[in-house]
Amino acid sequence: MIRGNQLSGIFTLGRSALYAYENTIEKNGRSGIYVSPQTTFAEILRNTIAENAQMGVAAAAGAQQVDIRENSMRANGGLGIDWNLDGVSPVVEDDSKAPSNAPLLFSAIYDPARNTTIVTGRVQNRPLGPYINATNVDLYANATPDGDGERWLQPSGVQQGSSFVIEIRGDLRGQWINATSTRTHWLASKPPADHLVSHSFAGGTSMTSELSNSVRVE
Repeated sequence: MIRGNQLSGIFTLGRSALYAYENTIEKNGRSGIYVSPQTTFAEILRNTIAENAQMGVAAAAGAQQVDIRENSMRANGGLGIDWNLDGVSPVVEDDSKAPSNAPLLFSAIYDPARNTTIVTGRVQNRPLGPYINATNVDLYANATPDGDGERWLQPSGVQQGSSFVIEIRGDLRGQWINATSTRTHWLASKPPADHLVSHSFAGGTSMTSELSNSVRVE
């Protein structure tokens, strides 16, 4: 457990890399995790990040290859994920050389006949490079509309720059859904099945967005 620091719970300085897996990071004086502008690579996966004074994850402008997925974030003072440390980032036309655009969610509706929650939305992303590209949308459930991404639900591969329909098993009525978009491209002819090894073994590059708008499951 990483708790009660005057500044961020975990942070990078200068030209550096970060692997942050399965930590509990809470009640720190600034963000839970701070990624500095000179960071060349960061994987922030399956952490619990809660009740920090500022953002859950603060990623400064200039940080590269930042993969933020499958975390549980709640009750942080700022955004769950904040790129450029300036609040909610607008969607840009070409994000190929920038942090990924967050998805735009349209609706989340429970189908009792199938015991399935159906989420619709759109992601506007450009490929990161001229190789094999993929986009994953990670969905999160929250108790309130301003949730930081409290409970990771599942990832779904979607077409870049397209609308999507994602089905989640179970009744999530009354909860609020938000999402991130993570773009990855590989230099290898076939990417590995496990995204945790994609960087070191296949020359992969990933960028995760801020969290999307929230929609209430009806």
